[in-house]
Amino acid sequence: MACLNIPLEIRYKPENLYLAGIIPGPVEPHGDRTNHYIRPLIEDLAVSWHRGVKYSRTALYPTGRSTRSAIAACVCDLVAARKTAALANHGARFFCSVCKCYHEKKYSPKEKGRVDIENWVLHDDQVRRCKAEEYRKAKTSRARDEIFTQHGLRWSALWILPYWKPGIQLVVDPMHCILEGAVQFHIRQVLHLDWVTAEHKEKEAAAFYCEFSPIPSNDEGDWTDNEKNSLSDIHRWLCAPLRNFEEATLGNLQKRLAKGHVRALVHVVTDLVPDEPGAKPQKRERKDYADILVEWRKQFPLRNDAPTSKFATPALLEFIRRVIHETATPSWVSTVPQHFGAKTTGTLKASEWRTLAEIYLPIALVLFWSDQTRYPTPELQRHFKDVLDHTMALFIAIRLACLRTTNPARITAYEENMQQYVRDLQTLHPMAGLRTNLHMALHIPEFLRQFGPVHSWWTFPFERLIGILQRLPTNGTTGQEEATMLHTYLQAASLRRWVAQRDCPVAIQEIKSLFDRIYGTPTDINNDGKISSNEESPEHTSSHDRIPPHLNGLVPAGSKLRAHFRHQGINYSRASTHLGNSLIEYHLDEGGAIVPGSIQHIYTDKNNHTVFLVRQQELAPAHTPNPFSPYSRFPAKIYSTSLSPSLKRVEPKHIFCHYARFDIDENHCVILSLHKVQCMTHTARLLGNHSPMSAL
Repeated sequence: MACLNIPLEIRYKPENLYLAGIIPGPVEPHGDRTNHYIRPLIEDLAVSWHRGVKYSRTALYPTGRSTRSAIAACVCDLVAARKTAALANHGARFFCSVCKCYHEKKYSPKEKGRVDIENWVLHDDQVRRCKAEEYRKAKTSRARDEIFTQHGLRWSALWILPYWKPGIQLVVDPMHCILEGAVQFHIRQVLHLDWVTAEHKEKEAAAFYCEFSPIPSNDEGDWTDNEKNSLSDIHRWLCAPLRNFEEATLGNLQKRLAKGHVRALVHVVTDLVPDEPGAKPQKRERKDYADILVEWRKQFPLRNDAPTSKFATPALLEFIRRVIHETATPSWVSTVPQHFGAKTTGTLKASEWRTLAEIYLPIALVLFWSDQTRYPTPELQRHFKDVLDHTMALFIAIRLACLRTTNPARITAYEENMQQYVRDLQTLHPMAGLRTNLHMALHIPEFLRQFGPVHSWWTFPFERLIGILQRLPTNGTTGQEEATMLHTYLQAASLRRWVAQRDCPVAIQEIKSLFDRIYGTPTDINNDGKISSNEESPEHTSSHDRIPPHLNGLVPAGSKLRAHFRHQGINYSRASTHLGNSLIEYHLDEGGAIVPGSIQHIYTDKNNHTVFLVRQQELAPAHTPNPFSPYSRFPAKIYSTSLSPSLKRVEPKHIFCHYARFDIDENHCVILSLHKVQCMTHTARLLGNHSPMSAL
């Protein structure tokens, strides 16, 4: 648990987090069994809410202070959120914990693909509280099962809290929902950007999408593997594009269907063309079933000009790897595997998916798919343009959601892009299924309005805490292992807290500073796991103080040259030391235009005042096409690879942000702003446009 009253920069330090307990494995608790683990904590919080807690002395109140505590938000992934709140699983009929979008019998793309947010009806938490009480008071398991089936909930210990409202306080976590959920789903299962798909033989795109009924769960065990494979083949054949409705083409389809297993054919015909109610079952041959399905197929489009469904090609994968390898980024950007798409990369982390979605993949896909010479037909070019627009809508939504500040215009922009992505998914990718997290991603704006930017309430710091616990040495014995992890973590947190106190012995503080310097222990860790410090660091001066002759007149006498300088938690370097850390956007003058440039030298004068010497990035010729122009909310632009010959003094306070740079060829490069606070729509005003920055 994290205290929201603590400033964000120290809120998620290990010594400031409260670890209430560890649920023993190896099997997760099912149903309402999670209540046994969280109820002691909830009861303490209920007392703190009703009566309050009296502290005999605090740092600001020597005579004591009374406090009240409450749970503002419960942040988990979809699976853990449903278990904690004792709601139905995200794959069940009641798949949404916020609104009443649900499907009646089976997986329903119609409901999970809805984007008419204005028509969604939110759950009444007071009604859910009443139903949870009925579940708790039910005397038989059958009565409880009926309540769960009808309303999708059980009784949770959280209902002890009088203010608990899961529709508002059970937060949709952006890290799991859109980074590990939507981004990973789109890259791996929609675009199939991996080497296995790239090297496979190209397949024909489906002509349309059809929601086929699965094998009933109570009969699935009776089906053989051959019958299941035959059912999958029949579904694929029925959705395949037809060149025309000539007898030869329909005859080929009829012959294929007639070779299917009878049980699979009966299941499909019953699903798609059921008999009239009360009609006597007819005895049919395989040919009869095939004829019925051929007639059913005629009502759907031919898709004669259906473009290829294979987006991953060896050329594209190689270009993505080149972008990852050659793009210069600052050191605070999470690294990603350079062998993208290979099996050896393993499972990517959420921060890596974020870096791919915000930097590397947009640059690679826009440059690669915007090249008109790659397409043999205009139809194929239009199709890839539609796929690119659809993909960029998701990437822009990710970028907007992860900014460190928010406002109504930015939230609206996120909604528009995410709605576009969900709405067009089944049109452009008919074989891609709709997932619950795509629906839940449309609820994130509600939590942005309530709790502010995602950095203050997503699960990055808690996932990092789980990683710390997993790396603690234990004996591996169930029962003892959990206690060892808990006690070791609490001891370490207490030690950190003690070392940070003013009364800590000086010798211990000196040992700690030496330990941090040798082993790189961060002085502060942001809530997304990045090392930072709010102090300006005087370290990393160059090995000599001699000023090179070409800097005479620019660097005052007696100044010291430096390799790095840390300002407001961000490390800046000269280009010869770290190219990515040297790429900055800065104000030409106080409140003036923002231009990109590269830090060539850093010096500190006799008054301990640090200044950067920067070469400005030159503009590309006016006639140079910009493939990023259709995506105004994605802050990328084409520049020249050349830097101006003159050096300009830039003070740290005039720096706007870092930027990433990818060299397309010898003369052109892509510059991508990496600002986290304001929306990235200022590229139009770079170098020459002095109008105020957009409020978005």
